[in-house]
Amino acid sequence: MDFILKKYPELTDIVKIIRESGVRKLYEHQRLGLKHALAGKNVLMATPTSSGKTLVAELAMMHHVLNGKKVIYLVPLKSLANEKFNDFKKYSKHARVAMSVGDLDSKDIWLKGFDIVVCSYEKLDSLLRHKSEWLKDVGLVIIDEIHMIDSPSRGPTLEVLITRLRTEVHPQILALSATVKNADDVGKWLDAKVVSNNFRPVKLYEGIAYEGSLEFPKEEKIVSIGDHPMEYLVNDTLNNEKQAIIFVSTRRSAEVEARRIAELIKNPMSKELDELAKRILNVLSTPTEQCKKLANTVRHGAAFDHAGLVAEQKNIIENAFRDGLIKFIVSTPVLSYGVSLPAFRVIIRDIKRFSEAFGMNYISRMDYFQMAGRAGRLGHENYGESIIISKKNEKDRIIDMYIYGEPEEVYSKLAVEPVLRMHALSLISSELVRNFRDLVNFFSKTFFYYQYGDKKAIEEKLEKIVHLLAQRKFIKIENESSFAPAINFGKNFDLVPTRIGKRISELYIDPESAWKIIQSKPKNEFDVLMTINSCVEMRPLIRIKKDDDIEELIQNYNVKPPDVWDIEYEKFIKVFKTSLMFEDWMSERSENYIVKKYSIRPGDLYTKLLSADWMLYSSVELYKILRKTDCANIANKTRMRVKYGVKEELLPLVKVKWIGRVKARKLFSNGVHSAHDIKGLTVRRILGEKTYEKIIKDIRRE
Repeated sequence: MDFILKKYPELTDIVKIIRESGVRKLYEHQRLGLKHALAGKNVLMATPTSSGKTLVAELAMMHHVLNGKKVIYLVPLKSLANEKFNDFKKYSKHARVAMSVGDLDSKDIWLKGFDIVVCSYEKLDSLLRHKSEWLKDVGLVIIDEIHMIDSPSRGPTLEVLITRLRTEVHPQILALSATVKNADDVGKWLDAKVVSNNFRPVKLYEGIAYEGSLEFPKEEKIVSIGDHPMEYLVNDTLNNEKQAIIFVSTRRSAEVEARRIAELIKNPMSKELDELAKRILNVLSTPTEQCKKLANTVRHGAAFDHAGLVAEQKNIIENAFRDGLIKFIVSTPVLSYGVSLPAFRVIIRDIKRFSEAFGMNYISRMDYFQMAGRAGRLGHENYGESIIISKKNEKDRIIDMYIYGEPEEVYSKLAVEPVLRMHALSLISSELVRNFRDLVNFFSKTFFYYQYGDKKAIEEKLEKIVHLLAQRKFIKIENESSFAPAINFGKNFDLVPTRIGKRISELYIDPESAWKIIQSKPKNEFDVLMTINSCVEMRPLIRIKKDDDIEELIQNYNVKPPDVWDIEYEKFIKVFKTSLMFEDWMSERSENYIVKKYSIRPGDLYTKLLSADWMLYSSVELYKILRKTDCANIANKTRMRVKYGVKEELLPLVKVKWIGRVKARKLFSNGVHSAHDIKGLTVRRILGEKTYEKIIKDIRRE
């Protein structure tokens, strides 16, 4: 690192911190990346997992901070944001680090006092919509996992976000990815220097298990493993005192496989693992069946990990894996794009996944490389192994497709109309574009236009969209004489946001979802739930089971379903059932009851509760602008009941800090109906001495 110290002496302390972490020298791609990054050029680092891309990012980041500029570190997932935030604390003597991933209706003025801000793609997009003034001080934006631009769900937001950053903020950009085949294309779009190679400091051996053998084709090595490959690999991992991540296709498979692996582990249960299991059981007020299954596997040193877990349980598992207590994690592919876990071996049990569009099909090569890249992490192992378990007659195809294959090229997913609609309104509302030509010109700077170059197609879609937004009165079209319903290229007209349009953009919801809310006239809480659950933000909805008697339940509510032959009928009954789930939650049903009745997992329940809270908040805000006071009050009451999971009578109690839904019900049953009633021995016994004292102290302070 001597060349850094000679040219950039201000990084002396930073280099010292890095050396103390065990890094003694830089690899060639790191030196090249740093040469460009420290010179102020945009850079795309497209090198394998565990090749040290983050080190380049950290040195570039601290270079900007020490020269008085802010840095934003962008990640796709909250879990990854947490990891980076904790990693960057090592620089706390030189930089103030913050993390911001929630509340999409805020300027977050408090972030002005921080040097490094770790945030999600959506959060930074929201900050741009709110015109946060401190963004003008940003000198560098680091985009982790830039291959996510290929994702149908997250890609369009990332693509528009990058285009906005380059148009409004003009920061230096440092993009990172392990799986961008067409790195040159992405680099040209970013006007970036591309540093790309296949060098991996920790050697990765890629194998395939089939018909009693384990073969490593590139090494021309075959090992006999018997008829039970998973059992062999588990025992071999344990005998070598290593850890492994196993990828399967479904959540149910993850739970079943984790139980099987737990049964294979013959080590006696340790006190530490027993304590972990107890913590997992106590995350929810009443442990669910899933909690019990997880705790039982953890007691033996194995765990399952998927999106159906509560965040706190995921953190417990992943930290225990880092500490070496848990030896095996069985996961759905979601973990391959998440946090960094030091595994010696990755086992891909299921090379196929089900999708509604294509049925059972082989996973993408990009997904394979993301999974395989988890093995042999730099600083933890000398080498790693990635092993696919193959079924009969697919061995040769798997070897050709994955072990000798390359990841697919990334393509823009921006052309979908609902996505364009949301971002077009955002650009008009923030006044980044003031007329139709500006709007077209903005989208001509996107990766979509770079790849396809079809300006005519962009104009056609955008003209249709602005016409719809104008019909909804989210924007106004001025100089209308130049506007014609038929496409007429070269014409121009002014685009002016309305007050309601600006608010919709700030709330970060789909304009069509906002339109459904605006058109609604709820008379009670269930009406409000039906409205928000019909919005795209609440998907996926609760599935209908064969034994559900939905028609009979519908008759008990004042809602009119479409005719059974109507194509909207199936969606309606899913909306209805999802609304029933929220009503059960508001009626103080336990997590365990809801998980069983609606066949969902605790993590899914809490994800839906968060989504509902945001949509209910947005509903209140829109009703207020429209001066629909009665609707706003009903929506606000619904929001409070969903937030706390209680009947209306408990709201005065659960608003008191330290009192949850269970204790609130006990207090109410004992005659305590508000904060003013919190006194006496019975209350002390229900709350516990410490909680009681905290509450009394808060009440006196207020």
